[in-house]
Amino acid sequence: MDSLQQRTTAGYFSAHSTAIRTISRPLAGGRQLATTCDSYFCTRIRSPLPVTWVDVTGQRLSENQVKITWETATEVNNQYFEVQRSWQATEGFETIATVPGGHTSSRTLRYESIDANPFAGITYYRIRQLDTDGSYSFSKVVSVKGYEQVLAVRAFPNPAVRQKITFQLSGLKAPQAVAVELYNSRGMLVYQRKDQPLSDDFQLEVDPTAHLAAGFFFVKIRTNTQLAQASFVLLP
Repeated sequence: MDSLQQRTTAGYFSAHSTAIRTISRPLAGGRQLATTCDSYFCTRIRSPLPVTWVDVTGQRLSENQVKITWETATEVNNQYFEVQRSWQATEGFETIATVPGGHTSSRTLRYESIDANPFAGITYYRIRQLDTDGSYSFSKVVSVKGYEQVLAVRAFPNPAVRQKITFQLSGLKAPQAVAVELYNSRGMLVYQRKDQPLSDDFQLEVDPTAHLAAGFFFVKIRTNTQLAQASFVLLP
């Protein structure tokens, strides 16, 4: 029986046989570790990674859109990418898009894909790369925060002259009760009302002018989960 004795040089073995043979062992991602022996030495050859990843990022553009961007430094026989999505960080990934790869390249390549149906909460993404010979590799997993509506408020008329002030809110899906707080220029709370209903067009009227002197004021309007701020001026 042939015998092999490992040398100190990594990847080489001395051989006491004239037989030539190749032994392949599968590795993760579909790659192979091949050991080829001639009359004197055995050499281990590990197939190269299909791609060298640079970075992967995710950016929420709106309630219904997330942009996933990734870059590779090198590609070897890269056939295509699969964009995968999950509501968990480690499992449950599904393919939502396929993007052609750069085949073989030694320069940085940039790709992007739009997810038009992200989860309402945190969404996790990764990229699966598939080689022409069936090899594959995964990028790192990135997370994208859930969509948060931005509550905004506008006061009018502004400036106001001893009259009711209307606050117009945007960023709510439906009218709801809100809390209203007014602060003077020194940051002191001078007016407060809770559970104030909004009209169907997301407006709220208040009449604090009878209690306030002329000056510069801030308004804070709160819902259960959001806060909006604006400023206005009362004239004498």
